[in-house]
Amino acid sequence: MHSNVFEFDGTVWKRNWGAMTSNSGKTKTTTSEVFVGADGRTIGYQLDIPLNRRNDPNRNWGLPE
Repeated sequence: MHSNVFEFDGTVWKRNWGAMTSNSGKTKTTTSEVFVGADGRTIGYQLDIPLNRRNDPNRNWGLPE
């Protein structure tokens, strides 16, 4: 998980985001991002996660056969 702090429109925000590594470990895709304001507001979203062996039930969740 990564984060940074910034000020926008008079409020201090902390941005947290995480990444999912591909099965080969060569690429990363951002999967979630959450903004938390000093005033208590929280804004978050999750990006579409591409299917790979580890999150595909048709491929046995990436477990060895």
